[in-house]
Amino acid sequence: MTAACVAASALQGARAAGQPIEFDDGTGITALLITGRHAAGHMDARRARELCLFDKRSRTAAVSPADSLFTPLSRP
Repeated sequence: MTAACVAASALQGARAAGQPIEFDDGTGITALLITGRHAAGHMDARRARELCLFDKRSRTAAVSPADSLFTPLSRP
């Protein structure tokens, strides 16, 4: 699963960031956060995150940008 997610990533130096998140068996999905650096030249190799969803049935991985998952928490 990790290898499939890293292979599906568009990031340079892609690697797992943490442990997989297992969803209910009924969904057949595992999520994994991937970190690396943007490959596109105009992005200046900035650090980036992608969320990978791995389908256990088809053994396929799909990734999407996930930098917006991490926003500063506001203080009460």
